[in-house]
Amino acid sequence: MQDWPLEASDATRLAEFCDAYESGESGRLDRQERFALMQLILFSLEDMVPDAAGDDRDTAALAERVERLLRRDFLLHLHTLDYWRLPDSGDGGEADGDVFALTPMARRV
Repeated sequence: MQDWPLEASDATRLAEFCDAYESGESGRLDRQERFALMQLILFSLEDMVPDAAGDDRDTAALAERVERLLRRDFLLHLHTLDYWRLPDSGDGGEADGDVFALTPMARRV
């Protein structure tokens, strides 16, 4: 499955995925497994963000948690962030809605 993070994403399990990522930092997951898990986390968060329209406190807290994880392991997730930040979208695409819900966060990181 080439797009397994998209197919397996589940916004209702986002906190659980973050827990697994954090517990894996103590050596339970290797770099490749953390890389793959972060892709799952980001697709799950992308599914969650539009539904909450930025008003849901749980969603905001999870988004902040994911952003902290990305900052902590920035070099590991650099190419993944590049995908989400849409570097070739010209003016940023925000005016046309031609961005992911996660694009602003990816650009901040």
